[in-house]
Amino acid sequence: MRDLLVPSRGDQLAAFRPTPNMIGAFVGLDVYLVRPATRRVDPDFLFIALNDIAAVRQLKASATAGALPRIPKHALEDVVLPLPAIEEQRRIARLGILAADCERLQRQRLAAEAKLNAALISRLLRTAA
Repeated sequence: MRDLLVPSRGDQLAAFRPTPNMIGAFVGLDVYLVRPATRRVDPDFLFIALNDIAAVRQLKASATAGALPRIPKHALEDVVLPLPAIEEQRRIARLGILAADCERLQRQRLAAEAKLNAALISRLLRTAA
């Protein structure tokens, strides 16, 4: 899927991709739909660039004051992003995807190690009794 969603309210401003189970109306879900012009911008590159700290800072700086800050639409349109040649965008996107996969696998490994450690300690306690 090439579309991106960017929350317009709240503390979490990370762009995310819609999933098939998100089809439908979500009352109160205040997001902007970003549909990249794929001849000029690689969707995966745009996803990574919008989640970069520099872009997030720009968006947060434009937020209106209030209990639940809101990012105006023009701020999303005006965010300054690097725009290298399309091939370079694709290379950057591939590296970003690999880095995200690496982080996900590392979290899974750590969770599995924690479960294993808990099971080992539990077993040692049972055999010690």
